[in-house]
Parts: sequence; structure tokens; C-alpha cells
Amino acid sequence: MESGLRDGANRNRCQKAQLLVVPLSIHPGVVGTVLLTSESLTMQEFKNGRHQNLMHTLSQRQAWHNRRRRTRSRMFVICATSVLIAGLGSCGSNPGPMTGNWLLSLMSSDSLEQRTATLSLHQSGNSLSGSISAAGCVKPATVTGSASNNALTINFVEMNGTGTLTGTTNTTFTSASGTYAIAGESCLTSSGSGPWSAVFVSG
Repeated sequence: MESGLRDGANRNRCQKAQLLVVPLSIHPGVVGTVLLTSESLTMQEFKNGRHQNLMHTLSQRQAWHNRRRRTRSRMFVICATSVLIAGLGSCGSNPGPMTGNWLLSLMSSDSLEQRTATLSLHQSGNSLSGSISAAGCVKPATVTGSASNNALTINFVEMNGTGTLTGTTNTTFTSASGTYAIAGESCLTSSGSGPWSAVFVSG
């Protein structure tokens, strides 16, 4: 009889010490387990909600990791976009070799009188824009034109006339020369046509 009592006691102790193994998903790709003893937590209590606190904590941790990954992804996209925009902007803003201030000289083919003016140019690609200003002119003439390799065409509009400079530059883009033609009245020259030249002054 004593042997039977001892066996019964041992079985009770084993049952009380029985471990409940509960698999939990802690993080994608990582599986953990929680070991619960029947002495400290019964299966009914586990089912009734004590495990919910642990699951809630793990859920919050998972949500935090997800937010962190999304934040890093957004930061990478923003940085990559900023670098791309900066690169494109710098490529588009590089001025051409004709950009700067030039000392322009116009000679009359009739009287050989020479007048000087300031030619301010900006080159973007093959396009030219800017102005021509001179003493005796009420307002600067508006300039448009084109530059291809060393060939130039510069059109300007004054208050009472229009004109065109055609010519070429040297290989270092420090000087240029050619001929001009003006229609209407001009404050830049007393003649309707003649030679012109220009020297680069400053960028």
C-alpha cells in the first residue's frame, strides 16, 4: 500500500510540474516559445486572457519594427530623389562659353565711325540671351540668338529698330567678330551695316 501511495504522489508532482510550450511569432523569421508550468498558470487561465498581455507587447514590438522599416524606406527615397534633382539641376545650370560681359565695337561702313557698347550674354545650350547697352541709348536693346561651335547669330531689338550680328569666335571664346545689319533707327551706330568685333571682359 505504501508503494501505491508513493506512486500516486509522484504522478501528482509530475502533473504539477508539466510544462506548457506555447509557440509565439516574435519577429518575421524568428520563432520563440514561452514555457508555462501548470502550478503557476492553468490552461484555462491561459485561454481566459492572461496571455493577451504578452501577445499585446509582442504585437507592439512588431508594429514598432514595421514603422522603423517604413521610415527608413521613406528616408532612402527622399535622399535618392534629392540627389537626383541636385544632379539634374547642376547639369542644366552650367553656362556656355559665351556667357559674360563683352566689349562690343561697331564700325560704320559709311563714315568709319566706331562706337562701343556693352554686350551681356547668357548661353544655355545653343541659345543666347542678354542685352546691349551704350551711352546715348535710352534703354538697353534686348538680345536673343544662337551659338553653334564657333558660329554666332545675335539678334537685338531697340526702341526704333532691329539688328543682327553674325560672325564667329576664336577657339578660346575670348574674342569674336563679323558683320552687322540694322533696320530702322539705332542708337548703337550711325550706319545700317558694317563690321563688328567684341572682346570678352568678365564672366
